[in-house]
Amino acid sequence: MTILATPVPGTREPVIARAARLWDELHSPVVGRRVAGTVPVAVVAGLVSLLASAWFVPSGLSLAYGDALSHLTIARRLFDTMTNPGLAQLGTVWLPVPHLLLSPFVLSLQAWQSGWGAALLGAGCLSATAAGCYRTAARWGLGLTARLVVVAVVVLNPAMLYLHSTALTEPVLIAGIAGTLAGLSNWATKSRRLSPGEVAVFAGLPAAIATMSRYEGWALVLAGSLFVALVAWLRDRSFSAVVTYLFGFAVVPAATMLWWLAYNWVTFRDPLAFVFGQYSASALQADLVTAGLTTKGDLPGSLATLNVAVATTSGTGVLALAGLALVVLVFTERSLRRWLFLAMTVVTYAFMAFSLYAGQAVIFNPASSQTTVWNNRYGMATVLPLALLIGVGTDLVSVGMGRVAPRLANVRRAMLAALVAVVLAGQTIWQLEDPAQRSLVLAEAATQYELKDGARSAATWLGTHYDGGHILLDEGVAGNNILPLAGIPLREYYLRSNDTLFAAALADPGSHARWLWVSDSDSDAVGAAIAEMPDSGSRYRLAFSAADVKIFREVG
Repeated sequence: MTILATPVPGTREPVIARAARLWDELHSPVVGRRVAGTVPVAVVAGLVSLLASAWFVPSGLSLAYGDALSHLTIARRLFDTMTNPGLAQLGTVWLPVPHLLLSPFVLSLQAWQSGWGAALLGAGCLSATAAGCYRTAARWGLGLTARLVVVAVVVLNPAMLYLHSTALTEPVLIAGIAGTLAGLSNWATKSRRLSPGEVAVFAGLPAAIATMSRYEGWALVLAGSLFVALVAWLRDRSFSAVVTYLFGFAVVPAATMLWWLAYNWVTFRDPLAFVFGQYSASALQADLVTAGLTTKGDLPGSLATLNVAVATTSGTGVLALAGLALVVLVFTERSLRRWLFLAMTVVTYAFMAFSLYAGQAVIFNPASSQTTVWNNRYGMATVLPLALLIGVGTDLVSVGMGRVAPRLANVRRAMLAALVAVVLAGQTIWQLEDPAQRSLVLAEAATQYELKDGARSAATWLGTHYDGGHILLDEGVAGNNILPLAGIPLREYYLRSNDTLFAAALADPGSHARWLWVSDSDSDAVGAAIAEMPDSGSRYRLAFSAADVKIFREVG
């Protein structure tokens, strides 16, 4: 039913009338590529993200994670470095797309230092995620209430909002996953057969973004390929159709995977440097594995640890709703395609469980018998399948209500939506009352912020007192990844990423750098170089000292 007519051209539409018209448009059926409501949903999600960032960024929590600071540094390093800028500055520790997308947002030194550059990118990512989830729900025939429930589960999540204020890689990954799910939903549900090119554009491109953001994206491509092959066979019973659509979906992400192998081969002389290299996840976590602090080889322990991470990122209320929705699906859902699709969405959970079991990933929480918390954000991507499951369950119950008592259908649907809203709002309020204790992602952020207190103080002091002459700093030490906090252009630093220039500065600091940043870590190369300088005491004086950092300035 249309609430208001379309405004007369040339006249100014009242705000209330425009809002009512936009709400009416949300009820429009899906026609071709157009899914009414996509733009309003995306805009609202972006505004919610910015509002959350307006608290997280000034508080300093958006820059609490050491990884977030490192991502900001890599993005800035693409155009601001003592050595040649360019793609070689990406390194091999992390996949490149988050840094490539972040780099335009940190062109401003202020946006880089404050963290607002990352928050702006995060708002865009949450807009894309919300739009992708909304379109996915619409493509599978879910009503407006169920579509909005899916979006609300994703957007009204404190941990999700926090992560989208940071430079961590999860926002880009989740946006890529949501786009991929929307594209595959369009292909699987549309009566018109899409061309392989359309599949590549609407599903393959977002899959490539996920693939080059985190390695969960690689698992998504494998699961998506299996989904495409099965649906193509069920629909067309043609081997050629299977090959055609499989090629259309996988060609773009497969090309990005091959590019990453080639990049590692050319840059680091090893195509698998990201798996077995000096800075790979397995190498960085080797000491933890040796000390028995991981769940490697322990499948029950891996699953228990991951489940705690998922519970604290998604929330117990969301898990309860998803459990009820799964019960409804078991007894009412008869669509094989929909079951195959929902099964595909849980691939990120399966991949992370395998990574924990194989020792490629580490999560610390009470289930892993650790007194600290670490990497619980790895469970964040699981929010998407949980949201879609709740949405499908909500729609099935809503449709069932309409069949049982048509006259009271609208009232009961409103009551159902209100019940879901109360659960989500209650969970959010409960977490925000004590976020450091009730959300492990926020708890870890608070812990990381406190642990870096000395380094933060040192970075702030250096940014205020630096008067040129270059700085020698080993950013390979975990506690030293604070470069954005100082707000000094990276071309003023001799860093480990500068390779031969860094080695030359270590061999003769006095001829290269007026300032030396030395941490208490035994692996700090600058500290080792200072210890070997016979005249270090006469060449440099202590200018600042914090809990675990010392800053030296050249005498005179």
